[in-house]
Amino acid sequence: MRRFLNILPVVLLFLIIALAVISWIASVYGADCRNILSSEGIRWAVSAIMDNLRKSPWNYVLIATATLSMVVESGIISGFSKQKYLRQRRAYMLVTLALVGFAILVVLVCLFQKNTLLSAFGTFRNSALQRGLFPLVAFVVYLLALIYAYAIGRFNGVADVIKATVSLLARIADYFITLFFASQLVAVMLYAFYTSFTPDQPLPLSMTCFAGALYGIPLLLHYYLALNNHE
Repeated sequence: MRRFLNILPVVLLFLIIALAVISWIASVYGADCRNILSSEGIRWAVSAIMDNLRKSPWNYVLIATATLSMVVESGIISGFSKQKYLRQRRAYMLVTLALVGFAILVVLVCLFQKNTLLSAFGTFRNSALQRGLFPLVAFVVYLLALIYAYAIGRFNGVADVIKATVSLLARIADYFITLFFASQLVAVMLYAFYTSFTPDQPLPLSMTCFAGALYGIPLLLHYYLALNNHE
């Protein structure tokens, strides 16, 4: 599995090159596609590199990994399977109270300050809460794990918090190389073979599934290896 993940960025690079050649051949024979190797295609390929990366889920991966890292390092989940001593029970009680407090705060803000988190019509759809739900949930989970770690004495200072936050990130750092080439591959496919697609449109269903698998499967494999200490 580690060998597969190591060569995956190279495979993706060769796929990008192969798609560029295919788009050139297809355009020669009059197919409905854009030629990546044309002057216009090369200008697009060079100028869109950073835009392609920004459209990938790198920010979600970063937040999710930092949160998961804190959860793992805090021991809040592994503690469930062990016999709980008094300090640990108190820590779980504190976490529960904090979770209830967060829930009450969100409900109160939504009820009494409708224009703050909800939409102008007082709905969840198209609201600030909907758009920020993922980082908000990640922050709450991160904070709950942090509270637990301090409550049981696992963390003693800021250095411990920083180390716990980046622990998993450091172990899956090579995933971001895969993510870079995957984002370029998705963009090349869209540019060359989805000629009616525009950046302001949602991804076609086929590309959504393909991109989800391309980004998600390697990430899950990296998580598996990192969390199971497989090198």
